[in-house]
Amino acid sequence: MPGRNWARTALKWGMASHVQSPATETVCREILDVNDPILPAVQALYERTLDEDERIPWEWLARTPERRLAWTPGRRRPHLVIATPKDEPDRPVGFGYGVFLPGYGGYVCYLGVDAATRGRGTGTQLFRFLFRLIESAARLSAVPLPFIIWESHRPVDSGLWAARLRVFDKVGGLWARGIELHTPNYMRADAPPVRLQIFLRPGDEPAESLRGERLREAVLGLYDQIYRITPDDPLYQATVAGTVNPRLVPAVEAVDAK
Repeated sequence: MPGRNWARTALKWGMASHVQSPATETVCREILDVNDPILPAVQALYERTLDEDERIPWEWLARTPERRLAWTPGRRRPHLVIATPKDEPDRPVGFGYGVFLPGYGGYVCYLGVDAATRGRGTGTQLFRFLFRLIESAARLSAVPLPFIIWESHRPVDSGLWAARLRVFDKVGGLWARGIELHTPNYMRADAPPVRLQIFLRPGDEPAESLRGERLREAVLGLYDQIYRITPDDPLYQATVAGTVNPRLVPAVEAVDAK
């Protein structure tokens, strides 16, 4: 275990590793130790709350603390975060993953909340905690943060989708109407591509400038920054072919997106 070393690293790089919302009964914290005993419970929550088609193998996410503690300003900085009840710090009720991508922006994904806890602001709290961590990394790196972007795969449950969109709206997310990202299915190699809706929260770049070709560029940038997919890949080409007048609109307008 890293013992006190991780605490010194946290102070050195201005890490806000915990946050508590006075309006809720949950506390968010960042996982900074690959041996944190809460990780098996977080894995179970991850696998219970996200459809298989939305997931990647847990083992990759579980190594996030190693990459996080090796960080220096100007490089990518990943974050694996959880929410727990104030009086039950070993019981995760929500989780999220995000990363600062210098020269591009911020990225959030794999965020979920236990069904019994939904409707209490936990998802909003996790989003805002990740936003603060990503914004901190940009400040320490002395680079702009044009936006924070995330994808979401519409679940079968339309009520869950509508609730998810309300959270996106509450945290300032806008839907990129007119462009749908085609991505690999990392859990089932023989399955069709996973089609994702894109949401974006403007940062140093105003929403007015994130439209048309600039919005298309931002979305397609996920292929390079996250998926390591080149423009000649069929998934990239399918996204480009299906793009029609991309523009940012309120997140709740995605309620009927397929």
